[in-house]
Amino acid sequence: MKKMLLTVCLVLALTVPANAQLMSFTGMLSTADGGVQGTGDWAGNFRIAWTIDEQLDGNWKYVYQLTAASGLPFGTDQEPGNAVSHVIFDISDNATREHFFNFDGTDVEFGSWDTDSLFSANTLKLDYGDDAQLEWSFFSTKAPTWGDFFAKGGLGHVTDIENTAWNAGYNLADPLAVAPTNGSYLNKILRPDTYDTPVPEPGTLSLLGLGLIGIGTGVRRRRRRS
Repeated sequence: MKKMLLTVCLVLALTVPANAQLMSFTGMLSTADGGVQGTGDWAGNFRIAWTIDEQLDGNWKYVYQLTAASGLPFGTDQEPGNAVSHVIFDISDNATREHFFNFDGTDVEFGSWDTDSLFSANTLKLDYGDDAQLEWSFFSTKAPTWGDFFAKGGLGHVTDIENTAWNAGYNLADPLAVAPTNGSYLNKILRPDTYDTPVPEPGTLSLLGLGLIGIGTGVRRRRRRS
C-alpha cells in the first residue's frame, strides 16, 4: 500500500512540475493591419491590445488598451478626437456578474446591447473612467477564448462625430475549439469563455493514465504472488 501511495505521488509530481509556468497571452488588432473596422475618426485610426494572465488561484486577469493606431490616447494634440465612451465585450451566455470582479473603477453592466453595438447576445459593458483612460481591466473565473468587441467614442468632447470600432472578424463564428495563443485569430480578440476550469492538456492526461495503469499492474502482480 505504501508503494502504491508513493507511485501516485510520483505521478502527480510529474504531471504538475514545480516550475510550471502560468499561462499568459498578448495580442493586438488595429485598423492599420485590417483587424479593426470603424466609423468616423476611428475608421482608419484605432487599436485594441490585450494581455491576459492566469493567476495562482486559477482566475484570470484581463487587461485591454484602446488607443489610436499609433498607441497614443485620443483627445491629444497628436491624436485629436473624442475619448472612448465605453467598450463592450461579447461574453458567454452563461456568464453573470459573479464571474467578474476587481474592475478598474469603471462602471460595468451586463446584458444585451444590440441597439448600441453589433451584438445581441450576452455582453460585458465597461464605461470610461476619464477622458485620458486607455486601459480597462478586470478579473474573471472564466478562461479566455476567441470572440468580439465593440467600442464607442464620446460625443461633444472634441467633435460631434460618432466614432465606433469593432473587430473585423465579428461576423465569423467564434472558433471556440481553437486554443488561445499570442496574437490574434480570424481577427478575433481573446475574451472570457464559458468554462471555469481549463481542460488538462492531452500529454498530462496520458502521463496520468500511464501512471494509474502501472499502479493497477503492480496490484495484480502482488495478488498473484499471494
